[in-house]
Formats: sequence, C-alpha cells, structure tokens
Amino acid sequence: MAEYSIIKWCTFKFKKWADKIVAKTTLLEAQVDKVSSVEGVASVFNRHNKINYSYNFKITLEWSGVLEKELVGGTITISDMRSEDEDEFDVTVTIYDKETPEYVQEAIDNGIRKLVSGFVSEMHTTAYMNSLSNDQVRSLSHTEETEQIQTNTPTSFMSNFEIMRSLGVINQAQYTVARNTQTQAIVTIKAVSLVSDDDQYDDVQVIDLAGDDTSSSSSDSDNEQESQEITYNENIQEIQALSVSEEYQIPDQMDVVNDEKQAVRLINKMQEIPCEYVIKVVQQEEGEEKLYTVFEGELVSLKKMISGLQESKAIEYIKQLVQGVKHVQQVVDTPLNLTPNSIYIDQQTGILKLGEQIFANLKSSVIDNRYCAPEGYDVAFSVGCIIHFLVTGKHAFKHEKRDYQPPSTLSNSTQNLLKSLLTFDAKTRMTLNQILEVE
Repeated sequence: MAEYSIIKWCTFKFKKWADKIVAKTTLLEAQVDKVSSVEGVASVFNRHNKINYSYNFKITLEWSGVLEKELVGGTITISDMRSEDEDEFDVTVTIYDKETPEYVQEAIDNGIRKLVSGFVSEMHTTAYMNSLSNDQVRSLSHTEETEQIQTNTPTSFMSNFEIMRSLGVINQAQYTVARNTQTQAIVTIKAVSLVSDDDQYDDVQVIDLAGDDTSSSSSDSDNEQESQEITYNENIQEIQALSVSEEYQIPDQMDVVNDEKQAVRLINKMQEIPCEYVIKVVQQEEGEEKLYTVFEGELVSLKKMISGLQESKAIEYIKQLVQGVKHVQQVVDTPLNLTPNSIYIDQQTGILKLGEQIFANLKSSVIDNRYCAPEGYDVAFSVGCIIHFLVTGKHAFKHEKRDYQPPSTLSNSTQNLLKSLLTFDAKTRMTLNQILEVE
C-alpha cells in the first residue's frame, strides 16, 4: 500500500482562507489576513480501491478587523485538528495588547469551524476521495505542479483599462489613471506588489512533522525580521516619537498587502453610509504578482498636486477634510494618519477625498510625527499642519516641534486660524466643529 504526504496540498487549501470573514456581528467584524504556519502530518493512501486520508494539524493564522469601532488584530491558533475526531479541535483567539472578550472568542471560533468543515468536506467529496489510482494519489503530493490558484493575471485584469497616465510611486505603490473600456469611467488604479523586490518567498511556514521543514526561510531570519518589526499595537506615543527620516523601517511586504486589503474593507464599510469626502473603491483584484485596487475618479495626492494654494480654496478643502474625518470617526475609532500623502483631490470634480492610507495603526504604517501634536495624536493639530502645507507648499514642522509662527505673508484670518490649531496647549486648541464655522 503506497502512502503519500499531502501536507503541501493541505497548506495550499489553508492559504485560501486568507481574506475570509470569520466573524461579522454588530460589535465585531474579523477577517483572516494570512496563514502564518502549518505544523503536522497529512497523508493519503489507496486501500482496496478506496482513498483514505490521515492528518493531524496545528495551524496559526493572523487576523484583523474592527471591534467596537477600534482597529484590532491578533492570532488564531487551531490545535489538535485530527482526522480521527474531525470536530474535536481547539481554537484559541488572541488580540494584540489586550485580553480577548469571550464573545470575540466565541464569534471567531464559530467562523473558524465553518472553514475547517469546508476543508474536511472537500477532502471527502473532491475527486481524490473517489477510487483514484496510485498515480493519481501520488499527484496530490505535488500540488504546486497540478493545481494553480485561479486569479486574474495582471494582463487579463489590465486589459479592461486604457492607461491614460502614470501618477508615479507613493509609499511603495504605483498609481495610474485609466479609463474603463467597458463603462468609459475614469478611475485611478493602485498596484501593490505581492512580494518584496528582493525576496520572492512563500510566506507560510510549513513544518511537516513526518519529514523536513519546507519553509523557505530559516528560523534565524524569522527572528531577525521579528526584532526589526514595529509591533502591531505599539503605544501610539512611541510610534509618534519615531523619526521618520532617521529610523523609518521598510515594512514586510505581506503586511503592506494585508493592510491594503484591510483598508479597502474599512473604506467599503464606510460607504454603507455614503460620504463624498472619502474615496470610493470600485473593485480589488489580486493578480499573480500584484494586488490592484481601483478607485473612482482621477485622484492625485495633495503632496504631488498642490504648492501654495489660495487661502480661500485651502479653507474650502479643509472643511471637506473635516467632514470626511467626522464621517470616518463615526465608523472607526482610531488615530488617522492625516498627511498630504493620505489625502487626494479628484481632478474631475475638484473634491477632496480621504484615502486608504489614513488608517495609522495597521501593521505596515507609521504615523508621520511632523503632523502630530507635541502631546501625541490630535486630529485638529494634524488639520492645522495640512492647512499650512496647502497655503505654503511646505511642512509646518520638521521633526522637532517649536512654537509655531505662521508666515507673515498670509492674511490675518488665516494666521489666526493656524495659531488656533497649531497651539501646543491642547485645552485651547480649536475643535473640528469650530473649523467648520470658519468663514
């Protein structure tokens, strides 16, 4: 009787759990980001012209989502997942930097059990469970050669668009303005590489307990990467203290990709109550090498578009910005990374749009401390920094905060507005509602 390892086949199936929603309640929406590791054994064999299988797994997943308006993330560990007792496995849910509420554990546990049930059902019902020959059984141990992930390739996806012009690269992503050849709508396409430029690797650590470790990276390199990463929910003041120019660390590419997907989910959630000051996602497609996100309109970042705007136009944009921020805060209670790079202007409508990069506490994000108040994160102070940028084309502060003095070339009303927002006294700082009342 021939017996063949199918751990690669199983891992291939587990990887498809990425992006799956595992909990959706009034208080919690959670999704699997990636499969971090698969440990165990899995084999298939033909006995008396009937296919049998045996497996024992421990699977570690990373997840993220929104819990009571707060962005959260953590790990999910599935242990004692055995073929002998298909329903008797354990699910442990953690949240980074906080205890896991019982209702979160229960909700995600239920979602994970549905994923496992689907996996087991596929093992029972797919072709290889039906009287396969030994040659067919053997092919299951070479899944990478016999089964391919079905995705839109870059060629087939981009064939739906007529490229108009490139907007360049911002934060490791390529932006392009294009026309949809079917609808004739003008869109902006953001392309994020699925792998780092210098490391084409499979990000799932696969440990076959019956054989060799098939992970593509060594434990030493994993430890080195872990020591270099900024932790997921690191204290916000510590993140703000990081000098962007001196010590910014390039994030792991898979974190960038997963953050892009999570940001799009949050943007879509906000669009349940439409707001014209938040970008609209038309679609997101994953190709063989890149993740494509299509936004409505011809979007240009403030940083690339504006240098010395008229004061009246700047105030108009700022009121749009504030309305967008207030809308976002109704959906997600989290610090926002408000910088010229995270805000767009739609060239077709002239309307300001909050972009997907506003979410500051995703894994690959670091708040730009040039747009933070001395005491820490404060959205009104960030708005003041953006007003200064709009009317001068320059940053209000570098990395060292000193008492702010607006340029004397500005009108008295704009100088007073900037002083009210960029004061170091948080108690007297102007509020968002007061900004909306500025004439």
